[in-house]
Amino acid sequence: MSGQKFVDLHLHTIFSDGTWTPESLVEAACERNLSAIAVTDHDTIDGVKRAKEAAKTRGLEVVAGVELSSFIEGEKKEAHILGYFFNDDYILIKKELDIFKQDRLRRAYEMLNKLAQCGIALKDISFLKQENRSVGRFHFAKAIVESGYANTTQGAFEKYIGIGKPCYVGKKMLAAHDAIKLIKKYGGIPVCAHPYYLNDRVLLGRLADEGLMGIEVWHSKHSSQMKEFLLGIAKSLNLIATGGSDCHGGYKKDPPIIASQRVDYEVLENLKKAAGVK
Repeated sequence: MSGQKFVDLHLHTIFSDGTWTPESLVEAACERNLSAIAVTDHDTIDGVKRAKEAAKTRGLEVVAGVELSSFIEGEKKEAHILGYFFNDDYILIKKELDIFKQDRLRRAYEMLNKLAQCGIALKDISFLKQENRSVGRFHFAKAIVESGYANTTQGAFEKYIGIGKPCYVGKKMLAAHDAIKLIKKYGGIPVCAHPYYLNDRVLLGRLADEGLMGIEVWHSKHSSQMKEFLLGIAKSLNLIATGGSDCHGGYKKDPPIIASQRVDYEVLENLKKAAGVK
């Protein structure tokens, strides 16, 4: 890719399972000389306004985004759908997303009960009390580590809260085609996040037939071979190739991965063109 301007279009804040406030996210992006970012919290757009406000005097462009969990009907696979460029002030999409945020809280308390039944007493559950936060399993993974029941967040997933593990609780999810419809309903561009989870050209083609408009080619967990594979799929299915780090901030000794993917500004221009944004 060429050019001197770079973007990161997959970032999380404290409004879902990130460790940074929207203001800290903007600061980190500016420190790394990014030209634009997208705030893509899980099932909520509540952090977008604050990020835009913080970026006003910094010369940083902030795109309204979201990441929706969904399932592919007839398959035992999840597909996370990113949405870009819907109106972040539009109260109707917030109302629809709040249903999923509320279900996340229901799920969180069920998970807390299951952990207690397994003899796991978490030292700090303040993440359950924070208003407007979209609670996810990563909050629990960190709490499990900090309470001494696992050495790493990955270990917490593998032992307790991963799919099929004793303390796992499922969450309300849309079918992938409904997640795509929801994003497009409000003028957004639906993109398949980190498609290495699927690694299936047929399923990506099916999503494209259902209205998907892009796939995330550049991602922190994509190898160079995977990126080339996904670029080929994007071209063959006429999908926009996008990219982002999927950064959740910093945690313990792990350095934040924001801007780790060199995503050219041209990617954002392609999304703008599709969305009719100047």
